[in-house]
Order: sequence, then C-alpha cells, then structure tokens
Amino acid sequence: MKHPRFTRQLGWYSVLVYGAAGGVAAQMYQQGTGVEQDDAQAVYWYRMAAEQGNRYAQGRLDTLLFLSTQTVEQILELGRSDFEAGNDIRAVSLFRRAARQGSAAGQFFLGQMYMEGRGVSHNHAQAIHWYRVAAEQGHADALVMLDILLGAQ
Repeated sequence: MKHPRFTRQLGWYSVLVYGAAGGVAAQMYQQGTGVEQDDAQAVYWYRMAAEQGNRYAQGRLDTLLFLSTQTVEQILELGRSDFEAGNDIRAVSLFRRAARQGSAAGQFFLGQMYMEGRGVSHNHAQAIHWYRVAAEQGHADALVMLDILLGAQ
C-alpha cells in the first residue's frame, strides 16, 4: 500500500481510494467482516476517507471515537435504547462491541438479535454461540435460552 501522503498527490485517484474504498475498508475493520475486528484500523480508514470528503465516513469516525470513550455499561444502554427504538442495525453494532469487550449482557443481547433476526440475518448457530459465551460467565437468561434451544434438538 502507498503512503497516505503520496496518494493525496494523485488527485482524483486518491478520492476513489480513500473516499469510497477507505470507508468500505473501515467498515470491514469495525465490524470484523472478512478481517479481524480492529477499531484502530477502522479509525485510520475512516479518517482517510473523511479527509477526502466522505461524509458517511466522517459520521462513522465521530461515532467510533465517541464510543471509545464510553464504558461497557453505557454502550449497553445505548444498544438497549436503539433496540427499543427499532434501530436494530445500530443496536447489533453496540451489542457486538459490548460482547467483544467481555460483557455477558452484551453477549446475551447479541444472541437475541441473531435468534430473532433483528439487525442481522436469523442465525441459529450464532445465537447459540453467543448464548453459550454469556452462559459461561453465568448469565442466567443465557442459560435458560441454551436449555430451551439445545433441549429442543
């Protein structure tokens, strides 16, 4: 990959690379889609795209930087609020962030989202995975859901 300062000298090409593709790369790193989830890389790529005038990337960068200052409990509360408001995609993103930080509640809620197909495609295996991870930390509702789901098999 070329150094960012070098690509800025390429004019319209840098807009293509860092404006559109940079936002896509950032989203992949933020969500862990096809790459290992890495917020630092997501911030880097969102910043590159935002510098090229990509407003979507600027908004995502602002959100990511804001979330980096929040506690897991605050992230969960934001996720619950989005869930109740019907903002399922954002709720999944917040629950995933909390889950990856080791929150049993975040893991449970992420399992619920997969089970119900809200904000993500319905995925029974992913629901069981996240319920199991939460249950390993003693999350009571996750234990009940595992009992129901695995007892039905």
